[in-house]
Amino acid sequence: MNKRNLLRAIIWLVLIAGLSVITYYNNKLFITNSVKKDISAQEQKKIELEQDIKIIENKIKDYNEFMFEDNRYLSFIPNGYDSQDVLLNYVITPLKRAEAKLLSPISIIDEMPSNIDWSRNINRSKLQSKKISISFNIAAKDLDNYFNILQSSVRCIYIGDFHLTHITSSYPDGEGVLDYKVDIDYYIFYHDNHK
Repeated sequence: MNKRNLLRAIIWLVLIAGLSVITYYNNKLFITNSVKKDISAQEQKKIELEQDIKIIENKIKDYNEFMFEDNRYLSFIPNGYDSQDVLLNYVITPLKRAEAKLLSPISIIDEMPSNIDWSRNINRSKLQSKKISISFNIAAKDLDNYFNILQSSVRCIYIGDFHLTHITSSYPDGEGVLDYKVDIDYYIFYHDNHK
């Protein structure tokens, strides 16, 4: 009877030890490796996003530099446009076409950017601008399209402050989709014929 109990105890100890070893290696191989892969994928995505942001910032810089060319001054917003026309044509329409979601009230004020190296060929005495400040969410895939739409809406536009924040939106299917929160100030120009 004692031999039998001893044999059972040894078998149970071997089974427990074997299952513990299997559980340990299973945890190490599958769970730990899965977590490491997830972390690596997230780091890779972060690097890609930072590269995308750098590309957008370079595009803005290039666009702002080309704005100084004389032919850009041929396209101002039309005379007689009031804030409602500006709002519709140069704020709401680009946001809608790029499927962006406005987050805060829109600010439109008369203000000239201070850091533009104006061409000598432009009559600055009548030159005025409207500064537009907005904040919106947009899908990462649509951000470049937004800037293309915005810049094609009026050729003479100057992008001032620009801040981008990554956010992840949850959708009903459970997938997280990367979006951006954009805070931007930009200027559109017009001739004040009353001066």
